[in-house]
Amino acid sequence: MSWVVEHAETAELFANPVHPYAKALLHAVPTVGLSRRNGEGFLLRGEVISPVNPAPGCRFVPRRP
Repeated sequence: MSWVVEHAETAELFANPVHPYAKALLHAVPTVGLSRRNGEGFLLRGEVISPVNPAPGCRFVPRRP
């Protein structure tokens, strides 16, 4: 099962993703001949939800700022 985690115009989503999962996906896109965006990797911070007993709703709530 999947969910829409962010809804935005394409240019806005690529320029300024808000949801942690959208940010992680965009930072995972490989680049040819370039270093990572801003020269840094990307780490999803926060607590990981239990896959055995997940809370209802968005699984990224504990990772949001």
